[in-house]
Amino acid sequence: MRSEKGIDGKIKYNTDVNIIGSIKELNVIQKAFEAYFAENDSIDSLIKDRNEFVYNTNKTTSRIASGIESAFIKFKNKEHSEIYKILFTNNYSTELLNYAIFLQFAVNNELFLLITKDVFIKTLMSGRIGIKTDDIYSYIKNAIEAGIITGVNWSESTLKIIPNKYLNFMGKLGFIDAKKHLV
Repeated sequence: MRSEKGIDGKIKYNTDVNIIGSIKELNVIQKAFEAYFAENDSIDSLIKDRNEFVYNTNKTTSRIASGIESAFIKFKNKEHSEIYKILFTNNYSTELLNYAIFLQFAVNNELFLLITKDVFIKTLMSGRIGIKTDDIYSYIKNAIEAGIITGVNWSESTLKIIPNKYLNFMGKLGFIDAKKHLV
């Protein structure tokens, strides 16, 4: 399930990157995978019973949990799910798990995938060592105007938040220096 499609068959874009980019620690995502695959556990229990998503309000906690489920806890098929079960129920390195998190987000979120392939990777391939929020913002604006990204009605403030949250997430993965946006 690379991306969800609406009734009209068109790709549905969402701004889960804003939610995921605001997560304080990636271990929350790892714990969500672990809870999902555990026989006697659930993401709901992780949040409500054990309060492992420590955020200021219940609304924020629910928003983070919903974003994690939307962005990560969807699988193309049984084999795809089994690979993630093996990864997140065994003792693998944080680096490997971060790559798995990155790939899963790209599989499940079309906006994250587009920014990654059309801005992040192209920036790297061009020889630049830094990426600017303006690069991502301009790409999104142009993609909407060109009809690459369709069916969205995002406010200007939402569009301006996406680049920062994308870069925050990439920094937490260890793919860039989060403060300087250097690769």
